[in-house]
Amino acid sequence: MDLTSDLETIDPHLDPQTNRDVTLPFIGYALFCAVSFIVVLLILPILLPISLIFRIYRSILKEKIKEKTNGEGIMATGDDAVWFQDSPQNRAIINSLFELKGEVDIEKLRDLVTKRFTTYTDDDGKIAYPKVICYAMKILHRHVWLKERNFNIKDHVYVWDKSIPKNRKELEELVGFICSQPLPQYQALWQMIIIPPCHDDNADEEEKRYHMIFRIHHSVGDGVSMVKIMINRITDFRITEELPRKFGTQNKFMQMFKAIVRAPAMLIEKNYAPADHNALHGPKL
Repeated sequence: MDLTSDLETIDPHLDPQTNRDVTLPFIGYALFCAVSFIVVLLILPILLPISLIFRIYRSILKEKIKEKTNGEGIMATGDDAVWFQDSPQNRAIINSLFELKGEVDIEKLRDLVTKRFTTYTDDDGKIAYPKVICYAMKILHRHVWLKERNFNIKDHVYVWDKSIPKNRKELEELVGFICSQPLPQYQALWQMIIIPPCHDDNADEEEKRYHMIFRIHHSVGDGVSMVKIMINRITDFRITEELPRKFGTQNKFMQMFKAIVRAPAMLIEKNYAPADHNALHGPKL
């Protein structure tokens, strides 16, 4: 099979899937981006003062919040505040289930989590993960991080002592029940819950496993960050090899240029996009 001849017959102006000419749609989108960019430039003198007003307003709010919390409250960033819009039907909580071999020494686990997670400091001597000892509440209509008073690791790392599952089915039901519960209101937004082995008389001792549910609110960190913390901090295993970062082949200047040119067009597209009729979303968005 001659791959060279096949590659030579590929028309770069045709979509390989639909076999349609993509030249005109590309030119149209480029013109749309250019017009959108010019429109934004024209209204920029109006947008900049409005943006400045909002920045001043936010600065005043920060100072007011500090006054109300005796300097302890820290206003949540926009990225964090997005995750506080969760509801009982859609909780923004990351639930991870671990299957553990052998018996769990709860006191040793609490000590390990304290040293490697809640009180771990960086090279500058500052707490590396300050959010894990804070809870969030609304003050002046803004979400604010507050340090948990009388923080006790026993409130966050504990053994489930209510209904112990007898078999795999009951274990799955219990995990589903725990994962659907809200996190305590005035405690740091994470938990490590140890579930003892199932009381299955037919199971061998070597087959019995403990299970741990690690629950943490999405505002504290995303799933990828939590996996990195679990592997590199809480467990004894360490990844010493530096993985190469892959952000595409373009340099930063080209990425910034594309972002500046395309941002106005994307803003207009999203603002005037038709309503979402996906049945999975329930009411119209």
